[in-house]
Amino acid sequence: MNFLKPKRMAAVGLLAASVALVGFSSNGTAEESSLTPELRAELEELIASYRGEPDFVAPGDPIDIKAALGGKLIYGISVTSANPFTEGIYSSIRKLEPIIGFQFKDWQNQGSLAEHQRGIAQAITDGAAVIDLTGGSDPRLLGPQLAEAKAAGIKVMDSHASGLTQGISANVEATVGAPYEICGLLQAAYTALHSEGNAHVLIIKSDEITGSPVQTKAIVDGLEKYCPNCEVSIANATVAQWATTVPAAVRGAMLADPELNYILPLYDPETPYIVPVLRQLADPGTVHVVTYAGTPSVLDEIAKGDYVLMDVGESNEHIGLSLLDLAARLLLGEENPPVDRKIPMRIWDSSNVTEAGTPAAYSVGYGDKVRQGFFKLWGLEE
Repeated sequence: MNFLKPKRMAAVGLLAASVALVGFSSNGTAEESSLTPELRAELEELIASYRGEPDFVAPGDPIDIKAALGGKLIYGISVTSANPFTEGIYSSIRKLEPIIGFQFKDWQNQGSLAEHQRGIAQAITDGAAVIDLTGGSDPRLLGPQLAEAKAAGIKVMDSHASGLTQGISANVEATVGAPYEICGLLQAAYTALHSEGNAHVLIIKSDEITGSPVQTKAIVDGLEKYCPNCEVSIANATVAQWATTVPAAVRGAMLADPELNYILPLYDPETPYIVPVLRQLADPGTVHVVTYAGTPSVLDEIAKGDYVLMDVGESNEHIGLSLLDLAARLLLGEENPPVDRKIPMRIWDSSNVTEAGTPAAYSVGYGDKVRQGFFKLWGLEE
């Protein structure tokens, strides 16, 4: 595959976010594929297995969810109410309130620790049955408050913040793990296949996010396995300062390596801060973004066909279903439930992105198998 070099770049200051060059570069050229027929076939099979509508895999034995959750109050405390991804999860949960018979309340906050602490206190006052810390509310920082909730008979859990290999989070009784490890592997595999095994890659991580280390490692390990001719750099971008740290990381990496042609942000909400820089510095089709989360606006960027190449997406509805399933199992007395709740993923690229809607929308394009599977598992009828 013949990669064009980026446009001539204007002089800019080196990035404030740190960029470290790591491993496995070689003298291979982008004009020559370094993929063996066997490796190409392995990559094509892996990627194809995630391109279609996902199947349902039960996270446990059948349960009577109405008996478990009926009449109960579930409290969701998200990392911030400004996160549209989390709001999509909560929206899917609200739709099930009248079907199952529980009540759901999400604690509105702007992301401060004090607000999360007050949310737990209010959940205790309101008589919640379950508290879920959703999408990054860090239970490591809320030990005393969560202990008080447990003493009041409340089940406490967290969801979609840590990876599948990181175990149940501190200070909670159960965790809905996010498939960060699998998504990182898919980012690496897609990059290796699309680049013919010869890519110059920038990974953008965010160290303060619990799952960032395992996803970063999955990408690095995947590139080492599938793309040993790749040159890889890593930048850390602080979430609260993404608007400045992400563009700085991209500019700095492109200055350091004019051959840079793949950018792998761990989370696709970083994409709006990447694409404007690429539009300034690189011709369409010369630098590719390969990311994770399935945010609709980013899927629309894939449809444009200029810079965003692939996004590993999850359905907010499926995460919400998994959250409720785990909450029910906690109330039914299950102890130490598995962190892997079998949340399915789908690779979005130019071959299928129109199935996410035009424009794309949350939870569109993932099919009905997972919802139908949960309803059958719970003894519900559509």
